[in-house]
Amino acid sequence: MTDDPHDFEPQLRDLIDAERIIDAVKLCREKLGVDLSHGKAIVDALAKGETRPLRDALEAAEARGASAASRGVGDAALEEEVVELMRADRKIEAIKRYRERYKVDLATAKETVEMIAARHAIPPTKGCAAMLAVTALLLIGLGALVTA
Repeated sequence: MTDDPHDFEPQLRDLIDAERIIDAVKLCREKLGVDLSHGKAIVDALAKGETRPLRDALEAAEARGASAASRGVGDAALEEEVVELMRADRKIEAIKRYRERYKVDLATAKETVEMIAARHAIPPTKGCAAMLAVTALLLIGLGALVTA
């Protein structure tokens, strides 16, 4: 993948021409770091022949200093830290560090941290629900032992 967001425009147009809209929106989101609705708006505009939304998004990506695909990749130290935090099941801290470094919104940081984890074959975390279920089962088991 290239770090220059301008290089993906022909690929984006090919996807639109082939009516692969979902793939086109994914590509927009990946390269430009936009949310789902913004990515869809860009693709819809391009399908109608309007280029201004794409130009605006490219300018915004340049102003941020990198495309979404290159964020976290160019900073090897930060990526290594994110990987270590994710392996230690400290996802919230990884997201916080990423947000602090790149000054992005929570959703973008979460998505990118998850992308980095996936790239390093780190399985998604189970979340609090699984921990609560295990705790509840332990408490029920302890309660049964005490009353027996």
